[in-house]
Amino acid sequence: MNITKALLIGAMVSMAGLAGCATTHENVAEHHHHEDKAKFDGKCAYSVANGKYDIAGKPDYRLVHNGVTYYFSNEDAKNKFKEHVDESVKRANRAWEGGGKLGR
Repeated sequence: MNITKALLIGAMVSMAGLAGCATTHENVAEHHHHEDKAKFDGKCAYSVANGKYDIAGKPDYRLVHNGVTYYFSNEDAKNKFKEHVDESVKRANRAWEGGGKLGR
């Protein structure tokens, strides 16, 4: 096998692995490469969206949405945030910019 063919096969195998990962983001806690910094300094995104900036989020209750990692204090908070996720993200971002990050 020539080197070009070997490189092509290696690239295809790597891409297949990434594509498989992209379809399983429901279980993001199991994916080690999603250990990126959580939005809102790791505070509970649901709490931030509701004007509470001191509630810590936990990696166990993580959500990755549009490439951004959000932490939550519990499963209920995560589920409530997910009900209308785009609206929740906008509300949390506005709240954080309006005062949440000033209190850090």
